[in-house]
Amino acid sequence: MELKKRLAQLHHLHPNPARSGSEQQPLERQREQLKEAGFRRRRCGDQEYWLRFQRMALPANPHPPANGVDEGLRSVGQRIMDVDRWQLSERYLAFIDTETTGLRPGSGNLAFLLGVSFHRRGKWHSYQFFLHQYASERVMLRKFWQLVSVFKTVVSYNGRSFDLPLLKSRLRMAEAPEIDLDAIPHLDLMPIARRMYKGLPSRFRLQDLEKNILGFARPHDLPGAQIPAVYFAFQSRGEASQIAQVAEHHYQDMLTLFLLFRRMVSDLSAKESLPLLRNLVILSVKIRDHSLGAQLLAEGRDQRVMADLLWGEVSRQKELADALVAIFRRNGQFEKSVQIWRTLAPKIPEYYWRLSLFCERSRRDYSAAITFLESWYARMRLELDKQALHRYQQRKGRLLRRLSYEE
Repeated sequence: MELKKRLAQLHHLHPNPARSGSEQQPLERQREQLKEAGFRRRRCGDQEYWLRFQRMALPANPHPPANGVDEGLRSVGQRIMDVDRWQLSERYLAFIDTETTGLRPGSGNLAFLLGVSFHRRGKWHSYQFFLHQYASERVMLRKFWQLVSVFKTVVSYNGRSFDLPLLKSRLRMAEAPEIDLDAIPHLDLMPIARRMYKGLPSRFRLQDLEKNILGFARPHDLPGAQIPAVYFAFQSRGEASQIAQVAEHHYQDMLTLFLLFRRMVSDLSAKESLPLLRNLVILSVKIRDHSLGAQLLAEGRDQRVMADLLWGEVSRQKELADALVAIFRRNGQFEKSVQIWRTLAPKIPEYYWRLSLFCERSRRDYSAAITFLESWYARMRLELDKQALHRYQQRKGRLLRRLSYEE
């Protein structure tokens, strides 16, 4: 009772000043301006987040394959482009983009606007999640993941170097370990665009490709360099008058990403350039459609792609080789897989191990399996830990026993 009396006296001496209408106005104006920008408030438990949803019908692809091109590549392009028949985006692809407070994917950078778009039933859908207060970051990330996780592949532009590392950093900061962005395959269009359109006078920003490849520009767009300042003004002063411009800039980025993907696939089907053929083979495996890859490699094109394995960086060779092997094995062409492994094993010792497994399990050729296993050990012995060394010794002992039974 004594404590309650003292608190009452202190409250009487120093009452809380009533908030004036001018102090309350920023919050109300903030919410009204967010609603004018198209955002709607949503609740999840005791937290809230703001969501902007739009749906529109897209025009037909304005860049069909040219006449006189390879019919096999043309049919591949038509199959990818015909979203209504193949239901590409409905079953596979989610296009993502972020707006951030900086240009580095470190923990000090914040993704305050997360976008997910996809094509379904002839219409293009876009969802934009806005971080109106820092405390809502975890619920915003979870809602973003709930939407993305239903798709089989995520498509981005420069997402491998920026968007995904940033999101992983924010997930660690928000303590949301149940969200695993690596669980969904990711297709970054930027490195493919650099190879496809390397002759263009551009820096390969998304808006550069929008102008030079898609053929249109944004007349009244908010420059991307000003977007962080707009968001900081929103957080510090409640100024939300330009949030609509930020949301529209972000919306246009997502739409351009989808249209660029369609144009790139169309260009891939209209040209028989070996680098483009190689990229489309890798794309077919990333979206897990091996029949598409088999169609692409028909009529002798597989030999052209396999001949290209000897050139380029080792990581690029391995990516292409794994894609080819996945397609060949799915179609029962095991000898072509063996040919690829034999070709690249001197550069990629992992393939010696795969050759050893193939000889042991498929051919029952234990002598050849031992030879490939020893080749693997000769290349890797300085890098093996105890577990890998024990695994090698077990396999070799098993192969020697089976070889002795045959003799």
